[in-house]
Amino acid sequence: MSQTEQMPSLEEFLAAPVEFVANVMPETVIFAVGGTRRSAALVGISAQNDEYASSSRVRMISCIDQFFRLGTRHLFTSMLRPGQLDETGRYRERILSWLDWGLAGPEALEDYRRHGWRVRLCGAEGIPELRGAVDRLESATPPSWNHTLWLYVAPAPGTLWEQMIAAAQSAQIYSQTDLIRTMFGEDIPSAGIYIGFGKPIFTHDIIPLALLGEAQCYWTQRPGYEIDEDMVRRIVYDAVYRRRTWREDKSKRYDGIEATRDLWESRHVIGIGHRVGGFWYPASVQDKEL
Repeated sequence: MSQTEQMPSLEEFLAAPVEFVANVMPETVIFAVGGTRRSAALVGISAQNDEYASSSRVRMISCIDQFFRLGTRHLFTSMLRPGQLDETGRYRERILSWLDWGLAGPEALEDYRRHGWRVRLCGAEGIPELRGAVDRLESATPPSWNHTLWLYVAPAPGTLWEQMIAAAQSAQIYSQTDLIRTMFGEDIPSAGIYIGFGKPIFTHDIIPLALLGEAQCYWTQRPGYEIDEDMVRRIVYDAVYRRRTWREDKSKRYDGIEATRDLWESRHVIGIGHRVGGFWYPASVQDKEL
């Protein structure tokens, strides 16, 4: 946004036509969903049952559709982290078959066809149970598309690093653009927004490192696929308008800074939180003891 462009109010942006939002939405978004089991438990569904997988799949499609309708062209979302494979019990026994069905089963393929999405599953080379899903998604590629859903799995802590290093070694790589093209087979803009869940962390098994440029980062506290259009619009508004504070001429930027001294002398740290049962939850500005 240039200095001469008028910044809409939040209320105007929330009520604006989809086309207005799409005009400023980053082409590439990383959506690191988490807490799907927590989300299921809140509506009385056990993560040990097949109903967990079926309900999560339906919610996933609806949630992803929001990003594409609002202008995202490439959505990257993590489906499996190493810790999930280190668990025990029925969830661990079923997770790979649930993923195979939920990401590339008949119902999922029909949803992708209906929406006109191209879908790719990355990182599954070392997971025999998911190789069929990779092939089915490739075969289901529509004749034309405007949106690509990039699903990725990381069965081991170093998986995404290894993929990136292997891609760099397989060709003459001189830039981030070259690396992205080699890894994904096409040019993809670096991510403009990263949306995580829960604790504010970065880990290489949930973030395709090749895509990182200057991504505006957010961590929701609503688990699973419960992020709604209002929340997505609020995130985009913040990323596009409120965070664009850079100015070429900063000569008057610090005029009147004394009036906001209490803000800059605050001891509040974003990222400090509380233990709530078996979970972490962020502290608010009002939590003076922190």
